[in-house]
Amino acid sequence: MNIAYHLKTVYRNFISQRPYSFLNLIGLSMGLSAAFIALLCVTEHTGYDTHHENSKQIYRFLSQRALDGTQMMTHEKAGTAKTLKNQIPEIIDVFGYHSTDFRVLDENKLKPNRTGRMFSLSKEIYTDPSITNILSFQLLDGNFDSFKTDPKTIIISEKYALYHFNSVLAADKTLAFEGLGTFTIGAVFKDFPEKSSFNPEIIVPIINYNHPSGAITPEELPVNNYFLLEKNANPKIVLEKINKVVNPLLRKDESVVYKLQGLEKVHLYSEGIVNNFSDMSIKKLTSYGIIGILVLLISLVNFLLLYTAIAKRRLKE
Repeated sequence: MNIAYHLKTVYRNFISQRPYSFLNLIGLSMGLSAAFIALLCVTEHTGYDTHHENSKQIYRFLSQRALDGTQMMTHEKAGTAKTLKNQIPEIIDVFGYHSTDFRVLDENKLKPNRTGRMFSLSKEIYTDPSITNILSFQLLDGNFDSFKTDPKTIIISEKYALYHFNSVLAADKTLAFEGLGTFTIGAVFKDFPEKSSFNPEIIVPIINYNHPSGAITPEELPVNNYFLLEKNANPKIVLEKINKVVNPLLRKDESVVYKLQGLEKVHLYSEGIVNNFSDMSIKKLTSYGIIGILVLLISLVNFLLLYTAIAKRRLKE
């Protein structure tokens, strides 16, 4: 009975002060909606790459050359990262990847497959087999053994397996790429979560890279390099060792500044970096959060002021 009485009282007060009540309700609703949208935006763009088991030990290798001005570069020669791994004990493993497009052919007839087009919607990369040691893959079919030892073995994602074979059980099947030959599928892995810096669908060993002119070898190919450091390794000390190793190899007129960026920071802290694929930055995300909080505070203050005005009016009555 008490609840029904209070509801009736609220309804009567709302009806008796319609202009103020509607204005109050609309203002508060708009403030809550803006704050909710800002909260969704913040949660959508945070927590990237944390699904990898060693995410806090994985770092992206960046470089800034004097000729490129103030911009950081994500690309460095694949051979450079391997040299650093061999000379710096804190670096457990490395992998570099190079995005590309493959034209998939029918293995027997050597003509475009049933779609008759390049798979522009898929994401193909050349990379080192060591990528399976650094990132966390969830196997759905097959294994990584042959991918690590056989240059003609590739691995594909769940999405691509379903798209091309209508099944995730695609291990030991073959794919023919124009200009590269035929490859055996060694494994099918589960698609990475949406909150991932990159989501490869076809992964080919980098040793198969073939430049049209033959001027660039797989070791000289500019790639995005990632390092897996020891758990207790200090990135600043590792960076100092990197400079000591690389600087003697540079030309006298060449000046390079290196940087290590944590994998979990790649999505939000890559503003101004060349070849960065993220359209969000920590500055934008912070501004969205601040705007949402300000709109909510203004709507609450407006609600309190109008409520106070209504209360005074009712007190006079």
